[in-house]
Amino acid sequence: MGTVEYEIDLLMRLVSVDTTSTIRKNFEEVADLLVYEARKASLIAKRVVDDKGIPHVIIKIPKAPKKSRKIIFLTHYDVVPAGEDWDFDPFKPFIKDGKLYGRGAADSKSNIAAAIAAFKEVLEEGLPIKINPVLVIIGGEESGEGTSFYNKLEGNVCVVLDSGCYGLSVGASGVVSLIIKVFGRQAHSAYPFLGKTPYMIRKNNFIHR
Repeated sequence: MGTVEYEIDLLMRLVSVDTTSTIRKNFEEVADLLVYEARKASLIAKRVVDDKGIPHVIIKIPKAPKKSRKIIFLTHYDVVPAGEDWDFDPFKPFIKDGKLYGRGAADSKSNIAAAIAAFKEVLEEGLPIKINPVLVIIGGEESGEGTSFYNKLEGNVCVVLDSGCYGLSVGASGVVSLIIKVFGRQAHSAYPFLGKTPYMIRKNNFIHR
């Protein structure tokens, strides 16, 4: 099985598992699947359960130079609730016109499949490893419950693998650098009611957002 075929097969299996964030659905099942898949590829994998009972998966490449720069590749397996009015079962993925459809296919299970495939290929091809790459796949990203876990991660650089990976960027949503103060309470876009409308101070003027 080639790399692309492997990625598609793994992605199909991941999307088939309903990992709705609000009810932590099948978190244990998908974590076990990821550990099994990584170990089958001769990678080092372990499941870590945080203080909230959420399982996360950490994957490494054997014999990677531990004293080199530690690069964390961060992604997540949970998805926001599918909601209503789908034309198909969101957890029965299919391919049409060269695209794979299903809940979480883009955000962010495609990135999981691509990252595991990349680690696997590096190992199989015997490619030289000049960094210490660590793939961290968390649960509770969409609900914010995984925050306490990934805030404890340590490394030299963190590359966030998320939907829309058409290029590598530093930051997101703009290229302007400003020093600002924002007051309010942060909330995920899927749960705006948990937040408090922020406002920004710039040059002593209130600019409402």
